Amino acid sequence: MSRLTKETVRQLMTEAGLWIPRRQRPPKIYQPRARRACLGELIQIDGSDHRWFEDRAPACTLLVYVDDATSRLMALHFSASTSGDALNFVLQIFRAFAAEMVDSDFQYECLMQNLANELLALDAELTKR
Repeated sequence: MSRLTKETVRQLMTEAGLWIPRRQRPPKIYQPRARRACLGELIQIDGSDHRWFEDRAPACTLLVYVDDATSRLMALHFSASTSGDALNFVLQIFRAFAAEMVDSDFQYECLMQNLANELLALDAELTKR
C-alpha cells in the first residue's frame, strides 16, 4: 500500500472540486461591531505575558486598558498575574471618576450612572475585606 502526500491529496481534491485553494477562496466578510457611544462605557482590557524587564525582574503581564468609544489608551499596568489584578487596578484608576459621577447630577445617556454605582459598590465590598 502506497501513501499519498498531503499535496497529492490536495491536488486530487482540487480537481474533484472538493478543495478550494486559499488564494481562490472568497474573503470572509466580518461585520464590524459598532463602537460604544460614551467614554468609559466599555473599557477593553488586554494582557500580554512577556519578560518585559529581561533578567532584571521576573516575567510579568502588561495590562492595557483601552476605551472602546474613543480608542484612547486609559492605562498601562504591569502585574504579576492577570486574574484579580486587572479588576483591582480598574477600581483604583476609576474610583475617583466613578465617585465624581455619583456626586454630580450630570446624567449620561449611556447608563454611565449605573456603571458608576456598580463600581462604587464593588469597590466598597473589596475594601471591607
